[in-house]
Amino acid sequence: MSSTSALPAKRRIYLAVSQQVFASREAIWKVLKDKIYNPTKYVGCRDVKAEDGKAEDGTPYVDREMTVGPPSAPEVMLERITWDESTGVVTFRTRDDPAKDGVVYHYVEQKEGVDVITFVFDLRYKEHVPQQKVDDMRDMLNTRMCEIVKTTIGFMHKEGGQ
Repeated sequence: MSSTSALPAKRRIYLAVSQQVFASREAIWKVLKDKIYNPTKYVGCRDVKAEDGKAEDGTPYVDREMTVGPPSAPEVMLERITWDESTGVVTFRTRDDPAKDGVVYHYVEQKEGVDVITFVFDLRYKEHVPQQKVDDMRDMLNTRMCEIVKTTIGFMHKEGGQ
């Protein structure tokens, strides 16, 4: 049973990809932190600005702005990024986005004795956004997500000497 305020399923994009990583935890975290400040190496973006900050409780974060999409239809993306090495999570949360509420997680965990990284995209588009735009984003992520994971893990393996 759904409520009238529930988001229609087609307006939400939820994708997850996991892959084994052959690198030390130090190498994994070095790359994940580099991805925060230098995302151009990992994903299609440009004009990146990153500013360090601390929450009231002392938790560090990075507020990042970057341009994504083709030059013919650029979009500025604002995110607040937090990380916790003890729990193995990096969180990229959208800020002030008129089109969507979104969060991307990178989870690093041990599964049966091997390190695994999982990328989760959870995007919820607002009602005024044309469904075609949501569908186009879903298609792009379905096409590119494995490439993004592969590129990131490739840097981890290079950093870790694999």
